Amino acid sequence: MGCVARDRWILMVATVMLAGCSTPETRPGHTVPVTRVERLRKGVSVSTWFRGFESGFAPGSLGVLSQAEMRQMRRMGIGHVRLALDPALFYRPDAPQRLDPTYLKALDDAILGLFEEDIAVVLDLHDEKKPYDAVGVGAEQGRRWLDGLVPFWSEMSDHYRRFDPDRLFFELLNEPTFKRRSGEWAAVQEQCVQAIRKHCPRHTIIATVTDWSSVDRLADLRPSSDPNVVYAFHFYEPYAFTHQGAPWADKSTRALRGLPYPVQGSLPEGLSSSKSAVDYFAERWNRERVRKRIDLAGEWSRKWGRPVWCGEFGAYPKSVSAASRTAWFTDVADALRANRIGACIWSWDEGLGLKYMTDSAGRPVPNPEVAKAVGLLPDRREDPKKESPVVAVPVPSSTLAPGNARRTVRKRSPHRRRALHVPRRRR
Repeated sequence: MGCVARDRWILMVATVMLAGCSTPETRPGHTVPVTRVERLRKGVSVSTWFRGFESGFAPGSLGVLSQAEMRQMRRMGIGHVRLALDPALFYRPDAPQRLDPTYLKALDDAILGLFEEDIAVVLDLHDEKKPYDAVGVGAEQGRRWLDGLVPFWSEMSDHYRRFDPDRLFFELLNEPTFKRRSGEWAAVQEQCVQAIRKHCPRHTIIATVTDWSSVDRLADLRPSSDPNVVYAFHFYEPYAFTHQGAPWADKSTRALRGLPYPVQGSLPEGLSSSKSAVDYFAERWNRERVRKRIDLAGEWSRKWGRPVWCGEFGAYPKSVSAASRTAWFTDVADALRANRIGACIWSWDEGLGLKYMTDSAGRPVPNPEVAKAVGLLPDRREDPKKESPVVAVPVPSSTLAPGNARRTVRKRSPHRRRALHVPRRRR
């Protein structure tokens, strides 16, 4: 057995042992351990490791984060990573209990690698294919797709039942839409919770709300009967500001450039023809308005005694000044902290969040101003000469989806011995 394989095996054993320890302290009103709520305080999504590759993605190209990057995350104060899982790699509606062993093994290795740096992991089923009917009502992927979620999560939770429940979370579905059909998603979600509980009685589950995980839908939600659940919403408000110029936004927002934050003064002449810009200025978006919107989540949490988590927030950087973007991140982060709401920035490796360039090795370089705004420590990178050796394994471009033809795999040298960090549990 090689050093890397042996280290991962030791960590797996330690994970199983931790899973059998006594339950940590919890807060009144729910049974989510305080330690887990704290782990969800500061996090980042990793959006390109297991997402966006379609069914033709090559298993050999899984490996976007090096162990050095994971250590870098921990030094910055990141307590959890949300792994966006493309259903095309993991979920087959026609056979939801048949998990691809190659992708599953790659995911196991990713989780254990993050565990080595004492970083918790949120498994996010990141569905982004949401077809619409003629009136714009989210149709999701159809009845069979929805029905398959229950056996899928049953199988996933069975596989991960021995992974440390203090460091592994299950997020049932990214941004369900279900416009005017919230009750339909609530019923499916509750069935998924029950299916997971049969295999993982102590793991924390993350429930999501409809309308793209809007804070308004969270305010309308009645919590699950299961007390070990965290409730997620996403925050990209105001949409005209955070998505101005983004190529995937609606036509009006895609055409916007230079909307400032906070709103001060009158609408610039060059933006007067845009309804989105006119509305944005009329609504006078500023620190107080952001705080009122996030207060809705805090009020819901206090009313029901259940923990809330902001699973995504971010702003597209290419069409806005750095000062405006930093001001928005600062105000959002301050409002979340004031309401004792943990958050996960979108993302580590795409432009809406921390990344603003890549270094010579192809690694994301975190934006120092954004990192500071959301309460993370400066990016103190390891000296490349002291990092573990990296083996570049090119992946044939024919096996990759468009846009990923230059991707390579970065693997730790199998000759480097490493000490495992397994945190002590409170008793």
